[in-house]
Amino acid sequence: MKYAFCNEMFGDQPFDQTGATMRALGYTGVEIAPFTLLPATDEPFDVRDVPAGRRAEIKQQAADAGLEVVG
Repeated sequence: MKYAFCNEMFGDQPFDQTGATMRALGYTGVEIAPFTLLPATDEPFDVRDVPAGRRAEIKQQAADAGLEVVG
């Protein structure tokens, strides 16, 4: 059985550290809370505002940590 964990539970911890921690705890997947990918603002969050480069960076960091992005 595989287990995943949501990065939101790590608060403001940088994603690369979050991924390493998840993997060290035995998780094999990560659910990414989209609003954690950009600094907080008073504007409504729109996932389309996350730059392609930032999405690619997160995808690579997850892969480097040995995690599958599951949501």
